[in-house]
Amino acid sequence: DGLGWDPLHRVRLSVRLRRAVGRQVHVVPLEEAVRAPSLLRDALEEGRVLIDRDRKWADLKSRQAEVRRAARTAERRTAERAAEAVAQARARLA
Repeated sequence: DGLGWDPLHRVRLSVRLRRAVGRQVHVVPLEEAVRAPSLLRDALEEGRVLIDRDRKWADLKSRQAEVRRAARTAERRTAERAAEAVAQARARLA
């Protein structure tokens, strides 16, 4: 996308935006949010789009229920993997 989403760029952009809007700002590239259903869900529920050059926000908002389901599924899988890891660690310690 040419924006250079390196961490330093994000921090600088976040600081500038926070100063401009007077609120906490989290800069999240769309490609990153799409790969993380929970992050995308949070962005759709709580986020504000400042620039939507490609006009993708309306489409994402229309899929909000689908995104919520995907987030719940991803969170459930993460919790299951964590529980399994804890069980394996306990078994090794026993």
